[in-house]
Amino acid sequence: MAKKRRQKDEQRDDEEYQFPEFDEKEFIQEEMLTAKATFIAAGVSLLFVMISFFITEWNWRLAFAVGLGGIGAIFFVVRMFGIEFDDLPKKNWVGVGAVYFFTWLAVWIILSSPPITDNSEPLFWNAPEFYQANEGDGNNTTIEWTTVGANRLVSGDSYMTKMRVRVVDNQAVDEDSVIMDISGRSVPLTRIEVDEDDRDVVYYEMNISNEFGYINGTHSYTLRAMDIEGNRASYSGTFSYL
Repeated sequence: MAKKRRQKDEQRDDEEYQFPEFDEKEFIQEEMLTAKATFIAAGVSLLFVMISFFITEWNWRLAFAVGLGGIGAIFFVVRMFGIEFDDLPKKNWVGVGAVYFFTWLAVWIILSSPPITDNSEPLFWNAPEFYQANEGDGNNTTIEWTTVGANRLVSGDSYMTKMRVRVVDNQAVDEDSVIMDISGRSVPLTRIEVDEDDRDVVYYEMNISNEFGYINGTHSYTLRAMDIEGNRASYSGTFSYL
């Protein structure tokens, strides 16, 4: 039995391994069709980039969905160029779809971002801060401002009150657009400084006591700002004098 087993093993070793037949013509044709479909997918992606770009201003989620829907459009377009779905293996179509998606996504993001496009409104950075200082009898040479809660402002002729707010934008804020609406009036705020660590963070300030004096009670206000692209933002709040 052992002798027969050895003979079978030797006979198996002597048999030459037969490689599957390689069809060079079929391989070249498949690669050429894949390359053609890839170029078509890239072209289709640019078309859908433009469609998504124009929709982004109204609804970026819809723009994203339209971009994804373009993947299905590839199969209709390639048929116009003589390529059927069965002409390529599925793994090749996955690659074609990936080329479309990442080309569309990259170009769409570039076109939808500053400095090309700015669809983002300015942002009021947290709640405004309120400060008060006591002038005393008016003979003080230095005035020390103290942070005070918006609803704990002290009234009186010797107290000055100011409000400071930070406004953020991914390009630039229109400096003349930052205003406070209160008591039927619209009063502009003054730009006072720029954060050296972040040039997009701008501070605006108003001396409330100079503009409105001191009126006990709670007062509602609305802050408004606009960036250089015309995008608008607002912030509403209250402050109170005790």
